[in-house]
Amino acid sequence: MFNDEERRPSLSPVQYLMMVGVGLQYKKLDNLTLEVNVPVSQMLSLFNKCLKKFYNYIDAIIMAENKTEDNGAAKGFMIDNMI
Repeated sequence: MFNDEERRPSLSPVQYLMMVGVGLQYKKLDNLTLEVNVPVSQMLSLFNKCLKKFYNYIDAIIMAENKTEDNGAAKGFMIDNMI
């Protein structure tokens, strides 16, 4: 299911750079804004949009798994219970 091209979140090049910089290189967003020449407010907005895309992607996977296990009844763990 993770290889499903239709549901995979589409990210801009700056969002890819942000995910690699923050997640793999442990850079701070302030340092990334200097490297890319993007205002801090815009970088935070792109980061927020990226997190929402990943949240929706993971939530869709969990809901699809619940439907297949429970024959349409949404039981068990859902990501919305964490918020």
